[in-house]
Amino acid sequence: MTLLPIDVVRLSGKGANEYLQGQVTTDVNLLTEQGGSLDAFVLEPTGKVHSLVTIVRSEDTLNLLVDKGYGQTLLSRLKRFAIRAKTEFSLESDVEVFTSDGEMIMGGEPLVYVASRLLPTPFSIGTFDIDRSSTAKVDLSANLEYLGLLRSKQIAPLMRDLENVSVFPATFSDIFADLVSLSKGCYTGQELVARMDSRGSIAPLVFATFISHERLDQSINSDNLMVEGSDAGNVTSFYFDTGSNHIIATGYIKRRFVDSYSLEFVGVSTGATFERIKPPSAVPL
Repeated sequence: MTLLPIDVVRLSGKGANEYLQGQVTTDVNLLTEQGGSLDAFVLEPTGKVHSLVTIVRSEDTLNLLVDKGYGQTLLSRLKRFAIRAKTEFSLESDVEVFTSDGEMIMGGEPLVYVASRLLPTPFSIGTFDIDRSSTAKVDLSANLEYLGLLRSKQIAPLMRDLENVSVFPATFSDIFADLVSLSKGCYTGQELVARMDSRGSIAPLVFATFISHERLDQSINSDNLMVEGSDAGNVTSFYFDTGSNHIIATGYIKRRFVDSYSLEFVGVSTGATFERIKPPSAVPL
């Protein structure tokens, strides 16, 4: 059982479903049964990505799951346009998100939610019966790396990957179809998303995952990507996959290099070459 580094923002009240439908890119009305999950972008009015969230329903409450440390920012963004909305908002500090192989202290067997692109493992929400004295089980910094590795295999970023960069939903071409509904009604930021789609416009950056098929025993600390001597982008995170003994990197690649699968990392003394991967040829979970 692993404690996932996730904050939980809750929306309740008779207007919660209608309000959230107008704030996220996915169709909340598709979430009809408990145990299901939907991923979505929360956008600014400009169409830029504010947050990536996973939405689940528990009874009459909608839970938005976002990376630990970003819950307050998400809460503030959702409340910003809630004029006359019959919706109550809260950032929950007494609930936790775990991989699903644990038992709750109270309430019987936990409700297990299906895996999504942003939470790529079955998970449960609640208060769980774990040994709190075991720091290995609650080391959120280590568990963030675990979640980051899972996300990298889905070509999906952590929230920290969005810092200091302006990106649009089209930046995340591999997860776009899973997070964006092009047929539902209006939502904040929808105009730009629809306009880019109808015109076939593309974002200047593409979020991507790269893998080295060599086993590298030294630390890699470069953050630059090169293609045939040209600056092609930058890396946001490195992960070591113990299952394959490969180093996996995530980052942004400039759109004009999107079809270049072979990339070199500046400053890596081994001269290692990384290959860009896309589902379904990504490393299996």
